[in-house]
Amino acid sequence: DPTSWEVWNNLGIAYHERNRDDEAIACYRRALELKADFHHALNNLGNALASKGDAAGAIDCYRKVIEAFPEQPDAYSNLGVALYERGEVEEAQACYRRALSLDPGHADALGNLGYLLQEQGRLDEAIACYAAGFEANPKAARVGYNLGLGLIVRGQFERGWRLHELRFETVPPIALARRMPIPKFTDSDWGTPHRIAIWVEQGVGDQLLYSTLLPALAARGQSFVLEADRRLMPAFRRAHPDWEVIPAGEPSPAFASCTRHIAVGSLPLL
Repeated sequence: DPTSWEVWNNLGIAYHERNRDDEAIACYRRALELKADFHHALNNLGNALASKGDAAGAIDCYRKVIEAFPEQPDAYSNLGVALYERGEVEEAQACYRRALSLDPGHADALGNLGYLLQEQGRLDEAIACYAAGFEANPKAARVGYNLGLGLIVRGQFERGWRLHELRFETVPPIALARRMPIPKFTDSDWGTPHRIAIWVEQGVGDQLLYSTLLPALAARGQSFVLEADRRLMPAFRRAHPDWEVIPAGEPSPAFASCTRHIAVGSLPLL
């Protein structure tokens, strides 16, 4: 059925979740050609335009939704994000609070308000917002991830680092998960003869940060192969000549000898 606006909208969502926003935008526009008052597609079009850096286009979409459907909390929350990114902080906060007046359990609005408060140095209030949003919607991965970061800052490491694992589930993902043919290394594997494939997931700064835990891993007698940015390999090899370090992004037979794996950013969870 090529005239199904719902399916065009859903296809756009699928593309957007995979960072294919040009295709997502085309799908949303087709849905709106078929049904001009389809506010879900218009709101989603705004999200895709925002991802492409078209803030003005996104704001126009959200305002049109609000004009036609003033009781739509999603549009207020999304408009708030776009305004915040333009530096219009008070206007953004007003949008988030309006969304929450319409739906007190709106997870995205709670998460967005939490981020705004966090950037103002009001971390405890931000954590309260994140916690309420994540409780309202446990599938709101970015809200849970931000809650985890806040808890880490407050020294609540066990739950904080567990929530930090949600970085793979945000849309778009903060870090890309690696498909591996072997199980993940967990607490139950301590003291076993497993050889661990430690793979990189983000940039050089994150690799340096999380690598500070590798000596503790080695001290426990766990054998591992470390994947690293080529620029870091000489430093690792000089400081730790007994470590096996391989270049990131290149196939290596060294990982084939491993029986467990873990992302370098997941080491703090251990």
